[in-house]
Amino acid sequence: MENIVINLSKIAWTVGILLTFFLVGKLFNRGVEKFGKKNNFSTDRIVRAKRLIDSFFAICFFTLMTLIWGFHLKEFFVVAATIFTILGTALFASWSNLSNISSGLILFFSYRLKVGDRVLINIGDHKLEGIIKEMRLFYVEVENDNGNLVMYPNNLMIHQIVVVMKK
Repeated sequence: MENIVINLSKIAWTVGILLTFFLVGKLFNRGVEKFGKKNNFSTDRIVRAKRLIDSFFAICFFTLMTLIWGFHLKEFFVVAATIFTILGTALFASWSNLSNISSGLILFFSYRLKVGDRVLINIGDHKLEGIIKEMRLFYVEVENDNGNLVMYPNNLMIHQIVVVMKK
């Protein structure tokens, strides 16, 4: 009888957390959509930002579920440390990919760059001038005056001087 009560308690917590994450996720996604439409961002760009937020909520949800349904905290930290060690080793060589993803999210929310803007990017002694064609998860596509499409990494877009030119 005691096991039934414990399981009902776990089920109630699971349902409560699931509903909470669902509702909060919907609110965040609506906020991202309103923000994106207000700033005239492309639908593709809005969808990518929403996917990143959904992924974050999913990771948090599954972490809570493992705690509720049987991982003790000590076991959880051993598993988490092992996973982070493996991921850290595997991703060490591609740290810039993670940087580009997070920079893409920063570009989405805080920079005033939009598809169709004419930009001048100062890269040391060189300059890249062109029109932003697309803003993707890892890079920004800039079409230069010769018609060439240049893929410029998101993390460099944040660290370089970018001038949005008048149309």
